[in-house]
Amino acid sequence: MLSKIRWIGQAIQINREVGGDLAEVLEQVASTIRERSEIKGHVRALSAEGKMSAYILMALPLGIAFFVGMINPGYLDVFVTKPIGFFMLGLSTLMFAIGGFWMSRIIKIKF
Repeated sequence: MLSKIRWIGQAIQINREVGGDLAEVLEQVASTIRERSEIKGHVRALSAEGKMSAYILMALPLGIAFFVGMINPGYLDVFVTKPIGFFMLGLSTLMFAIGGFWMSRIIKIKF
C-alpha cells in the first residue's frame, strides 16, 4: 500500500516539475498498479501450483514404500537388516532433504 502511495506522490511531483495533464498521468499510474496487482495474483496462483506439486513429489516415494510394505512386508527388509540398506536409506534421506530444500527455493518467488 505504501509503495502505491509513493508512486502517486512521485507522479504528482514529476508532473508538477514537467507539466502536462495530471489526470492522464494518474490514470497511467493507476493502470500500472492494477497490472502489477494482476501479475502478483498470477504469480501467487502459479507458486501455489508449484507448492502442491512439491508436496505430491515429496509424498510419492513414502507412499509407494508404504504401499509396497503393506503388500509384501518382507520386500523392504533389506533396508533394515543389511549395512548397504542402511547406507541406501541414509543416502536417500539426504537426497530427499536436498530435493525438498531445492524445490522450496524454486517455488519461493521474490517480487
